[in-house]
Amino acid sequence: MPVLDDWTYLQQFSEARAAGPGPFLDCLRRLIDNTDTGQFRLNWAGFLPALALAFPAGTSAWPYTLLFWVLHLATALALNRLVATLTGHPETAFAAGAIYVVFPACNDALFRSFSTIYYLAQPLGLLWWLHGAWRDRFRWSLAAAGRLSLVAFLGEQIIPVLALLPGITWLLFGRRQEGGQFLRRWAAHLATLAALAGFYALVINMRPILASARGRYGAVDWHPWRFVSRMLGALHVPGLAEWEISWTFDATPGLLAAPAAAAVLWGLRRYSRPSPDAASSLKLIAWAAAATALAWLPVAGLAMEYRYLYVPSTFVAAGLAATLTTLPAPQRRALVALAVAATAALGWFEMQACWIPQSRLARAALQSVDQAAPWRDGDIAVFAGGPFGIGSAPNFITGSSWSLKSMLELRTGRKNMRGGRDVWIDERGDWILSRPDSSERLVPPDHQRLRIFAYDPATGRYHPQPLSGVRHGHSTR
Repeated sequence: MPVLDDWTYLQQFSEARAAGPGPFLDCLRRLIDNTDTGQFRLNWAGFLPALALAFPAGTSAWPYTLLFWVLHLATALALNRLVATLTGHPETAFAAGAIYVVFPACNDALFRSFSTIYYLAQPLGLLWWLHGAWRDRFRWSLAAAGRLSLVAFLGEQIIPVLALLPGITWLLFGRRQEGGQFLRRWAAHLATLAALAGFYALVINMRPILASARGRYGAVDWHPWRFVSRMLGALHVPGLAEWEISWTFDATPGLLAAPAAAAVLWGLRRYSRPSPDAASSLKLIAWAAAATALAWLPVAGLAMEYRYLYVPSTFVAAGLAATLTTLPAPQRRALVALAVAATAALGWFEMQACWIPQSRLARAALQSVDQAAPWRDGDIAVFAGGPFGIGSAPNFITGSSWSLKSMLELRTGRKNMRGGRDVWIDERGDWILSRPDSSERLVPPDHQRLRIFAYDPATGRYHPQPLSGVRHGHSTR
């Protein structure tokens, strides 16, 4: 199911797709020059895979999910190649990729749709670029600048990594006698990256940069514990997790975990030569810690959301693999296999506890809209009840005004639709339409356009309610 602001992109892409090539190209232009978002962003290229898929896929969710999971697996393979190139130890590289595939902090991005596509694109592009740049020892050329331009606009979280990780990589894994040559190449790389960002910001971008930064970050709180606690919560550390595992017997987690563990043990044994040495493992741990910190910096001042964990998770997985490979062979292989099996099972439990219930709630809202047809332009729908979020899964539709509006317009084919989660009468006798992010005073003609649906947990459905349920000082819930 699409979630929250994904509905906005789904509506945009669907309308552009239906209108033909001209509007579709205009949609692309608005993504590139930031007239679509209202903020200065560097993430337009990350949306291109979903935008390209919108033409054949339309509003069907599964092609996008398949695309995102393929990108995720490709990132794991790219991580494998890069770690093997840096350390010369295929076993460590295999462990890093295996852990990353089922790493719980990646789940939020994998279980969403359009609004997280550029999170998935960032680490894949970064690892692809870094592997090629390291192989060429960061030699500058027009081809190298072209590869960098393909990656630089995938999203903000990789910008500090693109700029500074080459120096850290060289410091840990490079040859000291070539240090002067590397510094000149690194300077050329930084100049190219600055030129790309400057040209985009000053020539292509249509949004004020400083005003966008103030609006997005507001009062900045750079305390790293917000990131660490959210990462530990995603790993289901007690006291920090936002959902509870239901330890009921079910064969599915075992069917997931057992072959995952067996495959990991097979891979670790196959790629066990040469054996990891302590020095390379410690270097990889330091490299992963630095890259994680750099990937956190662009979101450090924002309210920490689970989707911000996706890019840093690439390096956290590499650091965990390096940590485990400092142990003797029997212990490290058992622990890597156990970690992969446990996190695969954890992902299944998270789907059962959080994402599937929220998807059912969203489908109930869609069903109620379909059954209430026909609708008119400007109608108002209120969906009362239902949780704002279940653990790591947000409310897919009614959790924000823009997602509800886009869903209503896309589902009904009508314009100027409005929605909310509550309607009540204030002390002045005015009807108030309430949403999680805003409220609106309704005028008397709006009352005739109002339809109320109340959620029934017993049936898992929304049921139409009469307007007599709107009372002074009381909510429809």
